[in-house]
Amino acid sequence: MYIIKTLEDINTYKHKQAISEDMATYLKQEIQLLRDSLEPTVPLNRFSLDLHGPIAILESSQENLSSLGLPDSVLTFMPEWVSRKTIGGILYYAIFILADNDFMNQIYVPANNLSEPIEKWLSEQAEADEQGEGKLSGKSPY
Repeated sequence: MYIIKTLEDINTYKHKQAISEDMATYLKQEIQLLRDSLEPTVPLNRFSLDLHGPIAILESSQENLSSLGLPDSVLTFMPEWVSRKTIGGILYYAIFILADNDFMNQIYVPANNLSEPIEKWLSEQAEADEQGEGKLSGKSPY
């Protein structure tokens, strides 16, 4: 699991080749949108999701989510929002879990690493197909 709270986290994962260039571009734009919505006076390079909830990228739906303060499995909680996003030609499920009014976990899971029951469940939960591909949509669940 890759946990992202700052632009520096994105740069580190990209440098280690843990995330693709397309995913890095998409995440940087997400961080910018969140900063603009939540703390517009904070410089982008100093903005952190510590107080608002991290973005996590799972390599597999079987990963334990306890490091995010969530139940172990994706199947054991009810998200506020699930959508499908294509980023760099890869389909991801974006899962948004609201912990309280000010803290939301965003979890991205590549569809190609899902077991059949989890893929079916996420597909049923997904409320929208959204374009990722590094374009600012102006939409944010915050």
